[in-house]
Parts: sequence; C-alpha cells; structure tokens
Amino acid sequence: VRALIAAGQEAMVRTLAVALHPAALAQLMSHLPPAHSQRLLEWLPSARGGLVLPELESAYRADLLEEVAPSTLVALIDEIDTDDAADVIADLPSEVSARVLPQLEDRVEVEHLLGYDEETAGGLREVDYVGGDEAATVAEATEAVRACAEEVDQVYAVYVVDAQQRLRGIVPLKRLLLARETRPVREIMLTDIVTTEPEEDQEEVARLLERYGL
Repeated sequence: VRALIAAGQEAMVRTLAVALHPAALAQLMSHLPPAHSQRLLEWLPSARGGLVLPELESAYRADLLEEVAPSTLVALIDEIDTDDAADVIADLPSEVSARVLPQLEDRVEVEHLLGYDEETAGGLREVDYVGGDEAATVAEATEAVRACAEEVDQVYAVYVVDAQQRLRGIVPLKRLLLARETRPVREIMLTDIVTTEPEEDQEEVARLLERYGL
C-alpha cells in the first residue's frame, strides 16, 4: 500500500482501503508515514474515512488531522456520531477546530458535548436519540421513530419526557410496536430507570452499568 500511495495510484488504493474494516484500516494507517496516511484519508470516500477517525489513537489522530484541509475534515466529521465528533474536535489544535466546528451539520450538539470533560458521563453520552412527549400516543411515538430513522443509527427505545424536557421513562421499541396505537405512551413506559448526572466521573458510570447489568 505504501508503494501504491507513493506512486499516486489513487483508484487502486481506494479499492483496497474500502474493503477493510475501519479498525483494520486505522491500524494500517498507523504504520504508514504521516504524509501517506493523510493522502490516504483524503482519497477515501467521506463515509469510509469518517468511520476510521474514531478508531485512531487520539494522539496519532491529532497529528494526522493537523495538516488535512478543513473542508475535508468537515466532510469526514459530518459522517460520524456526535459523541465521536466531539472527541475528534477536542483533539484538534484550537486554530483548526475554530475553522471546522462552525461548518459541522451537528455543530450545536457537538459544542454542547465539548462543554463536558470527556471523562464524565456528559462527555461520553450519545445525543442522537428518539424522544417523545409523555402525553403522546403510541401512534405518534411510532411516527417519531420513523421520522428519526435516518438521523439515529440505532433505535432501541423511545425516551419519554415531560413538558420541561425531563426524562420520565423509556419505552423499548418492541413494547411500543406491540401496544395499541391509541394508548398513551405514559401508560406503557418503564419508569424504573437508572440515571446519572452529566458531571459524574466515567468510572462511577462504569460501576453503575456493572451493578445493574446494563
């Protein structure tokens, strides 16, 4: 691969690279000279290159992306989840992140995550989810799932909130699909849920997950 990149064989390199799992591709890049890795990243389709970013070791990723064009960075980061995007942005030099962050599709969500230490619950959380009002019907909640299908990669439940946007419970997807369409979601939601504060240290979050088998 190194020889192909040096020879400028973009099409051949891209064909080989897209066949690899993102984790394997990240490992390959970590063994290439930085200039070769940067060129490879720029040759990859944005969807594939974006998936590689979370797989790269943080310090290596920061060095790699420092010389990548901001427009390319925006295209890559727009392809990944907001929590991963926040991690990538946090690793960039301040002058680079200042040019990239305002152009991101999910700028507001990423900025919100950047407000938390990355080793806290707030810094680890996923902000892409399906929410529903506790006064909504099953039919309305189901439609909310459909509406968010393209934005939320994996949907396992609907998070039910009140008028002040406070979490009241969750409705697992299977439970939602089996319920009568006219039934209010507040009648089928599960309220025995485990929560934590955004500032909670990640080690305490891990202990909670282990304690409750989550």
